[in-house]
Amino acid sequence: RLRPRGPGGGWRNPGEAVVSRRLPPHGRPAVPVPDCPLTFPDQDFLRLVEAHGLTGSWTWTFATDEQCWSPGLFRLLGFEPGTVRPDYGLFLTLVHPEDRPAIEVSAQVMREGIFNDQTFRVIRPDGSLRVLTIRGTAYFFPDGRPRAVAGVVLDVTDTERMAGLRREEQRRRRALFALAQ
Repeated sequence: RLRPRGPGGGWRNPGEAVVSRRLPPHGRPAVPVPDCPLTFPDQDFLRLVEAHGLTGSWTWTFATDEQCWSPGLFRLLGFEPGTVRPDYGLFLTLVHPEDRPAIEVSAQVMREGIFNDQTFRVIRPDGSLRVLTIRGTAYFFPDGRPRAVAGVVLDVTDTERMAGLRREEQRRRRALFALAQ
């Protein structure tokens, strides 16, 4: 049974060291999901989720500074899996210069145990621009210190392009309407 963590927020399972301080988007505490008889080996499930090339996942353990990127994240960033070592510095070099300050602040915040979803642009090694959304959660030691973060990255480039086209079309229609008046 999940129990409130206390003043810092979050939820914990009694006796477990790994907890998240992040509430679901609807703002209510997460409800444990009952055991499901259908199971996937982790790698098979990861391949299934990443098969369309629009998602990747990652982990970052603070004590060892170890980072792990899924094959899908390598591809989202423009690399073949395993051709570069997962590294936050490398990741930052790919983030569009205008978006870096918000991402750099996120890294500092992650170390404090609070993770915020972000949407940002990356410039891949081939020069192509992609828009990514990152969603994740922080994990804590029993004493409340942040232990690690993990998350998923979604490629929202096409969605962002369509939204931009809709906004441009609305501006065009308003201008035409204003001219017709």
